[in-house]
Amino acid sequence: MKWYENNNAKMLAKAINSSEVRRIENMIHPEDYYMFNLFNLGLLKRKVNMEKKDERQRLEKFIRYAQAAIEEAKSSLSELEVTYSTGDRFYGPYGKYMLVSNNDDCYQVQLCNLANSCYYDNSYKVVSPDKITQEEMNKIAGNGTFTRYWDSQKKIYTGDKK
Repeated sequence: MKWYENNNAKMLAKAINSSEVRRIENMIHPEDYYMFNLFNLGLLKRKVNMEKKDERQRLEKFIRYAQAAIEEAKSSLSELEVTYSTGDRFYGPYGKYMLVSNNDDCYQVQLCNLANSCYYDNSYKVVSPDKITQEEMNKIAGNGTFTRYWDSQKKIYTGDKK
């Protein structure tokens, strides 16, 4: 009867990960030693493959968590980013102003004085009239200093009355 046909197979499988390997090797008949090594090699390959599979699963899980964290950070960053939109109101050098879009092209925006309907400066073409960046706002405002007091997107009062 061969060694892999008897009840010692369970003991052998247990021994692969323990110090009992040498003791079991001594119990094996010399003719069966080659088969023992092949069996041992097969178990080790299977163990390595399982470890690779586990490592791959751990890495894939880490990547999913990292991607979710990046998306959350991006959304938090976009919430912190200051943007303006048409309809926002500002205190400026000569009174109160509103950010308005041009009648011909809604992407052309400029500041309009609420008291006399005069435009502060030339219009400026923006990427999105609902999400005007700080850089675009700086170009719209030119050399003037404007402080937003009404955010039309959030519908909130954001500044002190002058």
